Amino acid sequence: MTAYLLAGEQGMDATGTVQPQNDWVETPEGKRVKSEYQARNAKGELLWLVETTRPVKQWDRVVEKVAQVVVPSPTKPQVERHQPIRFSDLVVEVHVSRGGALVENFSAGGIEDD
Repeated sequence: MTAYLLAGEQGMDATGTVQPQNDWVETPEGKRVKSEYQARNAKGELLWLVETTRPVKQWDRVVEKVAQVVVPSPTKPQVERHQPIRFSDLVVEVHVSRGGALVENFSAGGIEDD
């Protein structure tokens, strides 16, 4: 997996949707499933999924793509729908799925104030 720190203009807008990032647990059968508990980072901070849209060039046109950004916060982040949002220490990890699709996983150190 390759990770990139995104600096400069991020071009993301909040959709207004924020939900807890659930932790993963291993079942007795050896499968990994989402648990009912909210995930925490190494510092013990709660993790949240902040849904965003961003313009992406595909072939000869620009389309809006939805991306969820994992953000640590002691309380649920408050974001405004259809408003630009900027993250501190925004990182995208990129890998190819088993099916051959390009997958992007976004995480950030937090949400920047205006």
